[in-house]
Amino acid sequence: MSAPRLQVPTAAQADYRRQGFTRDKLIVREGEKHFIYQMFISRSLARRLERLLQQLHQAGVPAQRLVQSGIRAGLPLSKRHCVVTSYLEGQVAGLHSSVGDARAIGHTLGLLHGISDERWGAVLAMRKARKSGYWDYLYRQASRQLLRLSRFDPHYSRQRLEPVRKWLQRNGEFLGDFKNFGLTHGDLMQVNVLLQDGTAFLIDYDMMRYGHPGIELAGAYFPQFCQNSERWDALMRGYRATCPPRVFADWERHAPAFFLLAALEWGERRVQRAHRKPHATVSLPERERRHAARSCEFALRLIAACPEGRGDWSEIPKLWPVKAPGVA
Repeated sequence: MSAPRLQVPTAAQADYRRQGFTRDKLIVREGEKHFIYQMFISRSLARRLERLLQQLHQAGVPAQRLVQSGIRAGLPLSKRHCVVTSYLEGQVAGLHSSVGDARAIGHTLGLLHGISDERWGAVLAMRKARKSGYWDYLYRQASRQLLRLSRFDPHYSRQRLEPVRKWLQRNGEFLGDFKNFGLTHGDLMQVNVLLQDGTAFLIDYDMMRYGHPGIELAGAYFPQFCQNSERWDALMRGYRATCPPRVFADWERHAPAFFLLAALEWGERRVQRAHRKPHATVSLPERERRHAARSCEFALRLIAACPEGRGDWSEIPKLWPVKAPGVA
């Protein structure tokens, strides 16, 4: 049963239109702040976000509260729809985050990953979530990521990274048998985690998808809010307290594969931000080249330390290089 939809008077709709959707997503009405989360051409997409927010609320995941949906914007966006949510004020997670903050982040991630579905794919995608081929999708994606990363530094050539691909092919096939997919954020970065009174709130939901939570959990190490052994241990304690036991059991068995997939994704995202055409071979800024090289170096260290795909998840983060060889 869906939650009752709040109705906003016509005068309030006019207030929203006067604020200007294209300039400012923050609106204030009767002293209360609201956030215009997204503009959707399709009404069905707005409803998907509405259902997603209700699902997060029912599962106890700290997130923005749905205020109103389905409001039509004025010209020239008359055919678009928006979803209005509560406005969160808090501190963005970062290097200043404490051990308690890291535990709160893990607690929130565990609640999020406890939401499951038999299908995998993006929640807000136009097409329906795919029912099969999850491992094939991940393997093809990782192969493309290795190819792209190898183009930006001669020290990590395609030939040198070929053992990484073969290792993943041998040790990642278990994901082909995975059936119960967990809800993941899809864009877990510092700016998408707000800390407020000891609670970690997730924002920015348009990349949420169903997949294996272990990949996102491993990826939580790479943003700077937990690249520290003490904070990482705290995040894992918070996560274990709220995640489903089956998810943590998978994590303990296959952590090396999850870390490898997460590291490749992390490196490629940094490259894409600096260069919108990842297939091009032009040189990148030095900072992005370092990120790509560190991902490659971590992958090589990981397959050397865990040749059979097994390893202590608490020790794997220590393989992350402070500075990658071959980069000035």
